[in-house]
Amino acid sequence: MRRPAYFRPTIVEMYLDDQGANRASLWLPELILRGKTDHDSYSPKETIRWRDDGWELSYRETVDDGQMLISGHVAAINEGWKLVLTIGNCSDQRWDNVIGVVCLLLSSTPEFADPARTRTFFRSDNRFCRLSDVDVDGGSPPYRMSMVKGARQVERTQRHRDKWGFVHNDSDDGIIAVIGRDSGRVLTASWDSVNHLQANAATGFCCIHANPDFGDLLPGEERMRKGVVIITKGELESAWENTKRQLQD
Repeated sequence: MRRPAYFRPTIVEMYLDDQGANRASLWLPELILRGKTDHDSYSPKETIRWRDDGWELSYRETVDDGQMLISGHVAAINEGWKLVLTIGNCSDQRWDNVIGVVCLLLSSTPEFADPARTRTFFRSDNRFCRLSDVDVDGGSPPYRMSMVKGARQVERTQRHRDKWGFVHNDSDDGIIAVIGRDSGRVLTASWDSVNHLQANAATGFCCIHANPDFGDLLPGEERMRKGVVIITKGELESAWENTKRQLQD
């Protein structure tokens, strides 16, 4: 894999092949949710100062008027990237059900962009589910989510319910995958703890999410989650095994 490049505030550019024809953008993070979808959420707007160590990029900043610590780390490996996201509560209030919304934009990747969602999969009840085929509870057609089994749902506004539809099948393991177009490769994303999967099929995005779950954060507490974006040659089963192995390393 090529070394990652970055542009502010929290977006890292990833080359998915040696020729640079497939270029994805990782938003680390896009949002931080503190128990709710549309209120008490944070979107990075400050200047983030990334440190460039060649094959690794990292930052650590206090943001949101001094109320939050966020820290991101991206390291290139042979099959993809290892990720770290840390969130710290610098306020004097308890934060319940904190979730990092981490977006992987695939609209600039001819191999993996999947506006029809026929090549986008997750696993539920030990079987692979095509995102285009599953039943959905509400939402607008481009916007789909799947809870991970055992995870807590955040408080959702009506606007969020009208936009994002949750599929009836909960994810077994928090892994989301896209099969490459006629390439024999599978792209997967996941974290060591995931709250829900997410996909926006609108042409300008074609994004996938495995959104890390940080649980409850007390004042002064910070928590780290580890994730991966991995490309595997072979079938979905091999991609799942590879992703789990990389998360355990």
